[in-house]
Amino acid sequence: KFSDEFLFKNVTLKKFRQFPAISIKESLLINDGSNSIVKIQDQKLLHSWNLEHPHFFSSAAVYCSEDDSLYCIVNNNTLLKWSPDDETLNNGSEFQFQEPVFSVIPLRKHKPIVLFSSGKVLLTELLYVSLDPIGEAFISEDEELLWADGIEIPSETKIFCLTLPKDSTSYKFHSFSIRKGKAADYSSKLLENGQLTLKSWCFDHYNTAFITIWSDGTVHTHPVHNLTPSLLLQHKSIKDPHKLAISVINADHIAIAVNDSKKKETKLEMWDVKFTSLKAKKTLKTSPAEHYQLITLDSSLFLQLDEILIEIPFNIDKSTLAAALGKSSDILSKTEYRWNASTLATEIEKQSDDAMDIDCSSNKEALKMISRKNAIEKMDTGEIANEIEILANRFINEGSMFKTNNRESDLFNLLCFALRLKYKKKTACSIDPDVLLVNIFTSTYRESTLVQYMRKILLLDAVRLLEILLDISENKITVSSCDMPSDAQIFDWVFILMKSHIDVLLSPKDKKIFKLRKRLDTYLSEKIGIYEDYLLIQNMFDMIKKENNILPIKHTVGKYFVETIDI
Repeated sequence: KFSDEFLFKNVTLKKFRQFPAISIKESLLINDGSNSIVKIQDQKLLHSWNLEHPHFFSSAAVYCSEDDSLYCIVNNNTLLKWSPDDETLNNGSEFQFQEPVFSVIPLRKHKPIVLFSSGKVLLTELLYVSLDPIGEAFISEDEELLWADGIEIPSETKIFCLTLPKDSTSYKFHSFSIRKGKAADYSSKLLENGQLTLKSWCFDHYNTAFITIWSDGTVHTHPVHNLTPSLLLQHKSIKDPHKLAISVINADHIAIAVNDSKKKETKLEMWDVKFTSLKAKKTLKTSPAEHYQLITLDSSLFLQLDEILIEIPFNIDKSTLAAALGKSSDILSKTEYRWNASTLATEIEKQSDDAMDIDCSSNKEALKMISRKNAIEKMDTGEIANEIEILANRFINEGSMFKTNNRESDLFNLLCFALRLKYKKKTACSIDPDVLLVNIFTSTYRESTLVQYMRKILLLDAVRLLEILLDISENKITVSSCDMPSDAQIFDWVFILMKSHIDVLLSPKDKKIFKLRKRLDTYLSEKIGIYEDYLLIQNMFDMIKKENNILPIKHTVGKYFVETIDI
C-alpha cells in the first residue's frame, strides 16, 4: 500500500532526460535547479554542492560504489567527478570533451559509462588514459536522444538508447555492446503500435526488458534479445490526453502514474503484473505538468511534475496467487450483479451511502444504525429466487475456479441471500443455506473491499454470522458436499466481522449479545498467537470487555512455560 506523500518544497527540479534524483547510503541526492546538488536524509537537508555562475549541471548525478564517487555532466561537455565526503566541488576532477555529452550511465558492478549525444561512448575507467570516445556516431542530427540505460551481462555491457526522429512520431530503440573496450553489434528497431502513441517507458533490470505504455493504456514488455513486444497489462481506464509515467518496482510489480489535467490530480497505481492485479492506488492533488517522470528508489516512488518533486513511500507483499486473488483490486467496470433492479439493488446502494458515513465506534451511532431500515431484511426470497439461484448454483457447483474470480459485491449479495434462506421459514428456494455459506467462507476476497460491504448489513445479521462461524469452528454445522472452512479462514471472517461491526459487541447488554461475547472470548483465547491478526483482534476484544465490565476467562495453559536457572 501507499503511505502519505511528501512534497519537497525547497527543491526545484530541472527538465533532465534522466530522473534528477538517486539513492546513496540511505540518503537522496537531488539536482536542485541547474547549479546545485543537495543531499537529503529523512526528508532533511544535510549538505549541498554548488557550482558558481555561469556553470551549470546538464545531467543528473550518478553514484559509483566501486570507487565511491559521484559523476555528473557540467556545461554539456565536462565530466565532474568527486567524493560524497567532499565538502565542496573544489577537490573534484574535471574531464572536458570535444563534443556534447548526453548522460552518464551507471552500472552495478563496473564504473559508469559516458554516453555522448552522437551515440559514442567512453569508459570512465579509462578517463586518465584517453578522453577520446569509442564506437559509432549512430545518432544523426535529425534525431533527438531521449533516454539511455545499460546492463551488465557475462563478458560484455549492453547499452540501450531511445531516439525520436524529427517530424516523426515513431520512436527508435537502439542497442549495442561493449566488449574488451570496443563497441560492436549495433542494431535498431522502430517501436510502433498501430495508431497509438508511446506515452512513457522504463527499463526492467529484473527481467532485462524494455517496458512501454501506450495511449490506450496497454503496457508492453520488449525483451532486449529480440524486442518482440508482448502484452504485460491492459489498463482500460486510461484516456489518450492523459500524461503517463511508468516505473518498475521489482520483478513482479510496476507503478503507473496518470496525470489528469482537467481534474488536476494524479492517480498512482501499483500493479502485480504476474497476476495482472491492482495492489494499491492513491490519488494526489497535482497541477498539470509537461515534464512527467516516475522512478522507484528503495521503498519509495518519486514523481516529478515539471519543477515539483513528490515522494510516495510504499510497502509491498510478495507476488502470490493468494494475494492477487484475495487481496488485490481490479479496475474492471463495476457492473454489480442485480436482481429485480428497482428493489434490492436500489435500496442497498442507498443504505450503503448512509452506512459509509457512520462511525461505528460509539453506542450512539450503533443504535442509529440499528434503527435504520434494512433492504436485506425486507427481501422477498420468493420474488428473487429465479435470478439469485442462478448465481448461487453457479457459485456452489462450479467449484474453486468460480470462487477465485468473484467480486466482493457478488459475495455480499450471496451472503445476504443465504442469511434470508436460513432464517426465513417460508421459501421456495431449494438451495441449502449452510452449503452456500460454507462455499462463501472458503472463497477468496479482497479484505479491504469486503469490509466496506460488510458494514452495510444489519447488526442482527452480523451477530448471526458470528454465531454461524463459531458453530462451524465447533463442528455444530457440517456439510459433506464440499470442503469445510479451515481454522484460518474462519478466523479471517471473524476478524472481518469484528472490524466492520465492532458496534455489535458494544451494543446494549442483552442475553444474546452477552452469550456471543463469551463464545468469542473462548474462541479467541484458544487461537492465541496462531494468526498474525490475533493481537489486533484481541486488543479490540479487550476493549469490548472493559467497556462491558466482563472479566476475562482463564486462557489455555500448557503452551508456554517458564524455566528458572540458578547461576
